[in-house]
Amino acid sequence: MANARGVSTRRPKLLVTSCIAVAVTATVTVLLLRSDGPGLQLSTDQRTVIDRLESVLLHDSVVPQYGRVVNEFDQRGYAAGIGDFSTAGGEALEVIHVYTARNGANELSRKYSTPLSTLAEAHSDDVAGLDGFTEAWQLASVDPSFRQAQSDVLHERYFTPALLQARELGIGTPLGLAVIYDSLIQHGSGGPDGLLALLRQAETKSGGTPKKIGERRWLEAFLEVRRSTLADPSEPAHQEVWPYEVGRVDALISLLKDGHDQLVPPLVVAPYGTPRVIDLSPFDLIPSLAMPSMPGGGTTSGRPGGPGRSAGPTSSGQPRPSTSAGAPTTGNPSVRRQGPVVGLAGLCLDLDGGVGAAGNHVKTWTCNGTDAQLWTAETDGTLRVVAMCAQPRDDSPSPGAPVEIDPCDGRGSQQWRFTGGRLVNSASGLCLSITGDSSKPGAFVQLMTCNGAAGQRWAAPGAA
Repeated sequence: MANARGVSTRRPKLLVTSCIAVAVTATVTVLLLRSDGPGLQLSTDQRTVIDRLESVLLHDSVVPQYGRVVNEFDQRGYAAGIGDFSTAGGEALEVIHVYTARNGANELSRKYSTPLSTLAEAHSDDVAGLDGFTEAWQLASVDPSFRQAQSDVLHERYFTPALLQARELGIGTPLGLAVIYDSLIQHGSGGPDGLLALLRQAETKSGGTPKKIGERRWLEAFLEVRRSTLADPSEPAHQEVWPYEVGRVDALISLLKDGHDQLVPPLVVAPYGTPRVIDLSPFDLIPSLAMPSMPGGGTTSGRPGGPGRSAGPTSSGQPRPSTSAGAPTTGNPSVRRQGPVVGLAGLCLDLDGGVGAAGNHVKTWTCNGTDAQLWTAETDGTLRVVAMCAQPRDDSPSPGAPVEIDPCDGRGSQQWRFTGGRLVNSASGLCLSITGDSSKPGAFVQLMTCNGAAGQRWAAPGAA
């Protein structure tokens, strides 16, 4: 994918040097892989835990988000369903093909097979010709057969390759497999930030493979390498979002440190700040169709997590936490990121008159390197300038609220997240927007419903 997870909009299957046939049926209770060492065995319960763990890591939700459709403005087009199946990468089309082959023609296949094929061939993130796609996908997600099609495509594209790679490495625990699985989903396999590159770096860092030095020692090294990659990716396409997703790796590190190698439930993980309990309790898989929509279709989103990340699903199966019509936020950055915040027409966020006084307005201005343009995205989620914090006036959660600076005091309205090229206020779920999308210096900024407008595009400051 060309986005936070990869350079190309296609997330390629992982290539391994050995092959294995895996039979999967509804009655399978144990999946057994044999290698030169101890076999890797997954009980049905362990596979369920891995699936729910991945759902939390990907969507901050234990409940699979079959009906989720988002546009993260990250070159994937729409990302849909439990695997963030991309319209630009052909994954959403693959799900529709599997569903149609089993159930015959349907609204998704009749209306969207041709445009999705065109988009996939061009690796295009254009969604202009996909009017109604969000609603059609959500309606189909009520059908158990459509949910099964999503599960099967996710299994084919990611779980099976991860399983093969884990076997090749000599991984012997369900947690080790979960680490490889989540890494493949986020990083893809190729490129300088891909899984294969991470594996090479982990072998160098640890001094060997899991077979040679032991799985736990190797996993510790691998997760350190992966965390460093998220904090400071090589690919520009990753640099805006990945630093805010290190909690995804931290959750796996915690499981490893606490000795949950066998993933015996209940487990508690908090990749985005809110603890999620992973157990084997049944839940209603019928998704809600009342998801907030953006102009032109598609729900807004970014990566999950964070106080107040936020739009998208939670572990209770509700849409990802949000206090408004639903723009996403991400978890706090792993490092302080300091520098100018650059938006439309190359203008920088600035203070009115360059004055660092409480209550002063935030506006855009020609970038000049002054202190009034030196912003810091702190690890606590605040956005600071001249030792003060940006927030909506009077803590307003409403569209149109002007943004000003005030003393930092930890209130929720002072929490911000960079995600998908947008700057989202966590308390309201609204995007920082240039009034009237003005490309002229001096325009004030305000909170508005996230809609992908040019005046809502911001480049995050660099790592400090």
